[in-house]
Amino acid sequence: VRATYNVDRLTQNTGECAICLEDLAEGDLIARLQCLCVYHKKSKPLRITLIVAAALFIVIALFTLILVLIFDRLFLALLAQKLAISPNSPVYESWLVPTVPIYFSVYLLNLTNPTEVLAGARPHLQEVGPYVYRERRERFDVQFGNGSESHTVRFKYRIFYYFDREKSINDPSTVRINTPNLYFLAMTSSNMGWLLGDDGPFITLTAEEVMWGYTPTLVNYLRVFLGDKKVGLFATNNGTNVNEFVVNTGAKNIQDIGKIYEVNGQQILDIWDNVEANMLNGTDGTVAAPGLRVGSTVEFHVPDICRSVTSYAVNTTTTQERDDVEVTVFSGSPPNSTDPLAKWRTDMFCTKDTGCPPQGLLSLQRCVARKGGDLPLFLSQPFFLGADPEIAAAFDGLPTPTKEKYSTWVHIE
Repeated sequence: VRATYNVDRLTQNTGECAICLEDLAEGDLIARLQCLCVYHKKSKPLRITLIVAAALFIVIALFTLILVLIFDRLFLALLAQKLAISPNSPVYESWLVPTVPIYFSVYLLNLTNPTEVLAGARPHLQEVGPYVYRERRERFDVQFGNGSESHTVRFKYRIFYYFDREKSINDPSTVRINTPNLYFLAMTSSNMGWLLGDDGPFITLTAEEVMWGYTPTLVNYLRVFLGDKKVGLFATNNGTNVNEFVVNTGAKNIQDIGKIYEVNGQQILDIWDNVEANMLNGTDGTVAAPGLRVGSTVEFHVPDICRSVTSYAVNTTTTQERDDVEVTVFSGSPPNSTDPLAKWRTDMFCTKDTGCPPQGLLSLQRCVARKGGDLPLFLSQPFFLGADPEIAAAFDGLPTPTKEKYSTWVHIE
């Protein structure tokens, strides 16, 4: 029996006993059996240990996964309870009247050679500012929905501006600015220029009048018919420009907080030539859903320009006040300048009567007309950043804008 015992069979039975294979082949059967028994006794507990460890790893991994899923849901539920728009929310009072200081800085362009421009010279512009105003934003006439509309809230919204002399370059009531005559432009655009008399395309006003309005001579004559109407960049903005919103409270889904359903009685605008441009997308710009990260996009509806705009999360930074508070930085320009979707978002505001504005400009003419004016106004970034180079080339005195200094950035915590 000993002479015919098959070593290969012993090797098969030993499994991981490869170290003593040579000894098994050279020794007698007793030595082989002893070696076999020793390794067999050692290998069995090792396999059991590995099986138990693998099982524990799987259990721990499953437990961790379940815990993460539960934590995410629990965290979102707690966020909804704390951040949702509700009279019981700890942030409700600051939603009504934000306590964080907000400043509005205005830089004006003074035309230094208006007489020469009328004779054919190139316009020379000089920057004047900043004129800084502290904002007081408030929501009032708040009404929460009932029944199927319990996730909505209706409110009116307005902004007051208070001049901050310490942060401003000088007193705007004492500085005179040569500026385009908006009233002249409006009347000539309406084929009523013959009513203007000696008024011309440029006018000299104080910086305060340029911003907050003045009463044109013709309006003074017709005050009894027209009322006390003022013309200025922000003539109707200081506490009198009231917009009414209906938005999502975020109580059912915190990701929907601030989502706009209605603005000034309209669920869709009737200003532009296509449905997409007339849609009310995003929030009013004062709230945003949690969980935003680089690569995210957010939309804001801006009643003053009669459109919704898209912002793109490009990086993160910290606040000026605290290094431990991280905010996501959003840009009005897409990271990829050739993004066809970004181009579509711009082209959809082209109109049948005037076509598309020059690159980098937004036409405000239809929006202004809806509010009772008729001005060929355009909006651009500072010093025509990102616009057709030929526009800036038509003026003297403008600095070359850089994206780092003059781009529009939105920081969201």
